[in-house]
Amino acid sequence: MNEATLTQLKVLVERAVRPLQASSQRKQEMREELLAHLTAVFEEEAKTGDEAAALARTTQRFGDPVELAYTLEQAVPATDALTRWSENLIFAPGKSTFTRACRGAVAVLLATGAFLLLALFDCGRPSEWSPTMLQFCGAILAGMATMAIAFHVLLDLIRRVLFESNRRSKLKLAAICIGGDLLYAGAILLPSLVLEESIRWSLLPAAIVFGAAMLALMFYLAPSANRRLQQFREWAVLPVDQGMRIHG
Repeated sequence: MNEATLTQLKVLVERAVRPLQASSQRKQEMREELLAHLTAVFEEEAKTGDEAAALARTTQRFGDPVELAYTLEQAVPATDALTRWSENLIFAPGKSTFTRACRGAVAVLLATGAFLLLALFDCGRPSEWSPTMLQFCGAILAGMATMAIAFHVLLDLIRRVLFESNRRSKLKLAAICIGGDLLYAGAILLPSLVLEESIRWSLLPAAIVFGAAMLALMFYLAPSANRRLQQFREWAVLPVDQGMRIHG
């Protein structure tokens, strides 16, 4: 089988899988399974020696991609929606780093804001909320948003240095680690600015350790993020119908 034939088989698969509302992980599993099936069918049909005719018969046996997409959609479990939501929030390979960072910041702000509102109402009526309490809550929101944005930016920087640079620059990685650790430590300490200075300094070691832990998490996630991006690029370039939308 030559490269052109393999591309045609991938196009058949992508026409059925691309429109699905499913997580990228599940869609990739479907792509691999369908491509393996199509490859086996093509090899069976190609025993006659005519690859063009074999490809035509393989396409006919594959059936209507729209009907297959409907069948595949019905097979996606409801629990996959949660996986798709978390993927779009953390990875979303078809989106820019800026878009992912904004999504993450909004999600964190909504969750943290809801929690803080419950805590404030538990302390009393709005008229009883002190300026210091409100400043503390505002600083928490700012710190959480900063950490959410930093997560996506730093993860993408680490991924680029590890997998897209011609040479892994230890100096770049060191700069990312030091800068990221300081950024996370600052975000953690931001709410303490409204507290006493002694409390602020006592939190510094824990903040630095937390920043280091977040960076370790990013190094752990970087290979997975790069793999998802490469898979997305491999299938996104296929010349399927222009009207189809890529969901991941």
